[in-house]
Parts: sequence; C-alpha cells; structure tokens
Amino acid sequence: MHNIPINVSKKILADISSGIYRTPANAVKELVSNAFDASAHKVVISTNAPYFDVFTCEDDGEGISAKEFERIVNIIG
Repeated sequence: MHNIPINVSKKILADISSGIYRTPANAVKELVSNAFDASAHKVVISTNAPYFDVFTCEDDGEGISAKEFERIVNIIG
C-alpha cells in the first residue's frame, strides 16, 4: 500500500464536515475508529507540534483502492 498525501485546506475540511462532527476531537475519533475497522493494529497521529500546521493520521489497516477513494471523494465533494 502506498502513502498518498491528500492536502485539504482548513476551510474545505470545515465545509465538508460541517454538521457531521460537533468537535475536532470527534473527527479524530472517527479517523481512529475507521482505521481499526480496516483491521489496523497501529494508528499514528501527528500534529507537527509545536507549529500545528500539519495533521497526519497513518495506520496499517487494509485501506481502500485509489479508485474507491476517488469514488467516495466525488460523492462528498
């Protein structure tokens, strides 16, 4: 599985998630939950402290294909 960075502005992310999550912590909880649903054994979250200008969530779960990701993004966006 390849790591493919996905760059999203804060505004776009806020627009997409508006009404879905009450807090950023709930969104992070969902990311971790999805990782374990995909059979992950390890989830690593980084915030690039002390700058907090980048957020990454990596896991060793099964993941999805690039084609499936594109399909999902087209539905959301």
